[in-house]
Amino acid sequence: IQGFLLDHLIRYFGEKRVNTTAFVSGTIHNLLYGLAKQKSTIYIAFCFSQLTKTNFPMISSLASNHVAAHEQGHIQGAL
Repeated sequence: IQGFLLDHLIRYFGEKRVNTTAFVSGTIHNLLYGLAKQKSTIYIAFCFSQLTKTNFPMISSLASNHVAAHEQGHIQGAL
């Protein structure tokens, strides 16, 4: 999803909306995992978890764009 779909989602919806959606998706997938009583619920939660994986590249991008060039190594190391 990161390699193919993420770029298109960001262009269409913007970084803020995609990031917010990814965090909400993460909340839903964790809730479904916790409440699951059937295998089908686990599979649905897994689908939500795939969108959650887009958070790290976007957070890395946002963080690196907001620090000076000489601080890039520090911010990437912190993430």
